[in-house]
Amino acid sequence: SPNGKRYARRDRAGAIGDAFGFSVAPLLARAVEIESLAAQAVADRELLRVTRERLTLCRRDISKLITAALDEEISGDWEGISAMFRALLARIPRVATAEDLAPLLDEMAMLRAEIVNMLERRIKTQKIDANESQIEHHKQNSNPDSNYELEPSFETKQGEKAAADNDPNAGPSDERRL
Repeated sequence: SPNGKRYARRDRAGAIGDAFGFSVAPLLARAVEIESLAAQAVADRELLRVTRERLTLCRRDISKLITAALDEEISGDWEGISAMFRALLARIPRVATAEDLAPLLDEMAMLRAEIVNMLERRIKTQKIDANESQIEHHKQNSNPDSNYELEPSFETKQGEKAAADNDPNAGPSDERRL
C-alpha cells in the first residue's frame, strides 16, 4: 500500500479482492537465495567457533610449555619466545572473524611446534648424557658354594650327601628309587 498500512478490499460476496501489505511473494521469489544465505551463516558461525577453540587450545599449550620451561630452568631464549607470544596475543581482535583468526592460528601453531622441538631436543640431549655417564653395577652372585639352586632336581637330601662324599661313583640311594 502507498501509505504502508495493511488492508484488504472485499467484493460483494465477502471474498478478498485486493490485499495490500500482506503479500509474501517477494520472499517466496527469493526463498532459495535466503536459504543458501542462512546455511552460509550457520557454516561461518561453526567455522568461527572451531577456529576460536583451536586458538584457545594453542594459546594454553604455549603458555604451559613456556611456564614449564621457565620453572625447570631449561636453557633457551624463553623471554624472547614469551615476548613473541604476547605480541601474537595482542594481534587478536576483540571481535574477530574466522578470516582474521586463521593467520594468527597458523603463527601460534608454528610457535608451539618450535617450542616443542626445543624441549624435545633438550630431552634427547639429557637422555644421551645420562646413558654415557650412567654407571650401573652388575649384580652377580660370585659365591660358588651357594645353597640356592635354580632347579629342584639338584637338591640333595641328608642321607645322600654323606654317601656321595664317601663314594663318588655311587648312584642314588635305594630310598630314592622307591
